[in-house]
Amino acid sequence: METASSPNKLCNVDVTDKNNHKGYQHVDIGFVADMEVKKLLAEKEGSEKAILSFRTECKELVCTFVHKMKENFPLAYTLVRSLSCIDPNLICKGQDHCIDKFRRVLNILRSCQRVDINECDQIKEEYTKFVQEAQHLSEFK
Repeated sequence: METASSPNKLCNVDVTDKNNHKGYQHVDIGFVADMEVKKLLAEKEGSEKAILSFRTECKELVCTFVHKMKENFPLAYTLVRSLSCIDPNLICKGQDHCIDKFRRVLNILRSCQRVDINECDQIKEEYTKFVQEAQHLSEFK
């Protein structure tokens, strides 16, 4: 998990791999459930084995939810990740990085036939000018 330093790397983390999991003791089952578990233990109504099983099932449920959510997670798509090029904060910080991402956006839009190939150069040129102006203006603040 320490290597998941970017959204793209985070999308590639295998949530089904047990090496990426914490122990069942670290599963947050919620305030009320935690109080009930402690109450059952104090009253000797619940066994350690049953509570271990409950926490393990909760952990498996969370893993299943996360795995399902990742399947439809927008950051899994190159277009969504590349659209960060329109974030004003990123535009002011890294001109080259944003232009590269915008080029990816144009390639995707061109491959989907949403942008005419003859217009791509002009669009990229306009975006580059915009980024340069934005970066120039941010230097004066």
